Amino acid sequence: MITIRDAIHPDKNLVWYRADGKRMEAKDWDDGGWMRTLGMFLNGMAPEIRDGEGQSVEDKDFLLLLNAHHEPVAFRISYQLYHSGWKVVFDTARPNLPLEREVVKRNRIVDMAPRSFVVLSHERQLK
Repeated sequence: MITIRDAIHPDKNLVWYRADGKRMEAKDWDDGGWMRTLGMFLNGMAPEIRDGEGQSVEDKDFLLLLNAHHEPVAFRISYQLYHSGWKVVFDTARPNLPLEREVVKRNRIVDMAPRSFVVLSHERQLK
């Protein structure tokens, strides 16, 4: 079973993904000027997340998907990002979508409209 700790180095609070679900590498940034769709994972266990008393707290993990292309794009969520599903929090192409009602499962496709932004969240399991 793959866990988030297997997928992301413990000191990585932010990880970039390509639309095919693969992690961005240096060559993607250098040679990927054509790339119009990106995903950014935000780790809910980042130590800078604090409560009102300054104590570290866990938050949901977020996956931000940006499609700047003028055509629709099928964004594949990486197999590295959990076995359970992500919930759609916001989609600029569907602003009236009920919050966190639509679930996208691991290694599944998020159909993105042209020039759209989608926010997904994942509730962390408390230990």
